[in-house]
Amino acid sequence: MKRLEGFLTYLFTGIGIGAVVCTVSLAVMGGMDGTLKQILVWLAASALFTVISQIMCMDFGNLLIRTVIHFCLCFALAVTVGTFLNYSTSWISSARVMLPAFLVIYVIIYVGTFLVRLAETKELNKKLNR
Repeated sequence: MKRLEGFLTYLFTGIGIGAVVCTVSLAVMGGMDGTLKQILVWLAASALFTVISQIMCMDFGNLLIRTVIHFCLCFALAVTVGTFLNYSTSWISSARVMLPAFLVIYVIIYVGTFLVRLAETKELNKKLNR
């Protein structure tokens, strides 16, 4: 599991750095168009998603409480960005469009995280009982 985590960390770090370098390069070279504007806005939003995700590492409440708070903040940010980029006419209409996808994604993430933590707890208990 640690190998996979290490690989994924390097993979996403590389993608993140590459995306930033590529985006800044395009903007500096005069490639600012509607697509690049969207990329820049979503890139900034991604940085904020990262900050918001620190909630999951904090030591308060349980996993469900932290997941609900994380969901609310990320959902509000995504809907705000979608509205800013004129994906729909209002914040409410953006929220209606994005809510089903967010719910499905968060249920999958929550269940996956819960099952991994459950397996880790069982493994730890086995080691402690030996």
